[in-house]
Amino acid sequence: MRSAEALLRDYLEASGQLTPTQKEFGRARHPATDRTVSLRLDLATQRKFNSRIIVAAVSCLCCLFAVGLYLVIAFRNSPSTIVAIFGGTIFSLLVIVRWLRQLWLDKSLMDLLLYAADSLSPDELLKLVSTFYFGLKGVPAGLGASRGVRQGGG
Repeated sequence: MRSAEALLRDYLEASGQLTPTQKEFGRARHPATDRTVSLRLDLATQRKFNSRIIVAAVSCLCCLFAVGLYLVIAFRNSPSTIVAIFGGTIFSLLVIVRWLRQLWLDKSLMDLLLYAADSLSPDELLKLVSTFYFGLKGVPAGLGASRGVRQGGG
């Protein structure tokens, strides 16, 4: 499973927008439509995979809840066992919900980028992908890959 960040990095690398030297000195390649089509196909494939994983995770979540409920009913006369079952079940549910949240965020980002890839020009899509990629990396907007390089003269 590839993350949205890896797909965006590959697209920016192919477009020449990932390294500071390419971006700063204007040697970036033009975002060709074949790279846009490739990005669209990669995002669609990853979105399908993430959808299947989400279905599996929700199924696992429901099964875990059902098993926990059954065990609580079966061991209703043993309070220490019920506490252990609740503790394990709640911890497992929290882990699965956290994982589901990350999958949902990735899927939402991919859906947005798929829609944008269909409706934006290659130049605008490149700007959008660059903004999202460096935003995921925690780099302030406008600095891109040239983080740490002084802006302006002097």
